[in-house]
Amino acid sequence: MAPSGHIRNGAIAPGMTLQILDRFSWEGNAYIDRPEWERCGLAVDLYDDMLRAMHDIHAAFLSEASTVDGSHGGLVTGGVDFAVGHVGGVFGDRVLTGAIDFNFSSHGAELLRAFHEQITAEQAPEHYTATRVYRPTGTATLAETRAAVLTSIPLTARAEVIACVPNRWGMVASTGTHMNQAMERTHQLVDILTAAGLARKTDG
Repeated sequence: MAPSGHIRNGAIAPGMTLQILDRFSWEGNAYIDRPEWERCGLAVDLYDDMLRAMHDIHAAFLSEASTVDGSHGGLVTGGVDFAVGHVGGVFGDRVLTGAIDFNFSSHGAELLRAFHEQITAEQAPEHYTATRVYRPTGTATLAETRAAVLTSIPLTARAEVIACVPNRWGMVASTGTHMNQAMERTHQLVDILTAAGLARKTDG
């Protein structure tokens, strides 16, 4: 599992995100909060450990030491990727978590965060969100893609086309009543775009 915590506009962003992976390739992100983490059967102490780490990192940029080294208040946007899993050995079957990648700049989950903030501001009935990348066809347009996406979702849901660069890359976003539903909806949206000739079929 590859969760991430984020700093947005100089403050700790609510919740965390999970990276959607196809083996080792990043395919998008999904928003997860503490209740959803627990609903998925995951140990809440791991979630709390990662959140505490984010608070410690944020505090470090506001500390006396940061004033001395010139970094005080300098962390405006950033993300920290964590790893959650087994390492075996003397740790046996214990599940561990650790920070493995510090991205103190713009990052892929920023797109999910922006969509999630919009959904939160609208007080949409479905407040879990996910994004997924895909490859548009060479003739796909943003207008056609948005029309195909917006006409294929339930009335209670929200969806958006984050990007559509013909023959290069695209991204869709969707809501869900829970995280897995939001992720599944983005997968369905890509399937709909593929059937409509607006997205390339994936290899394999």
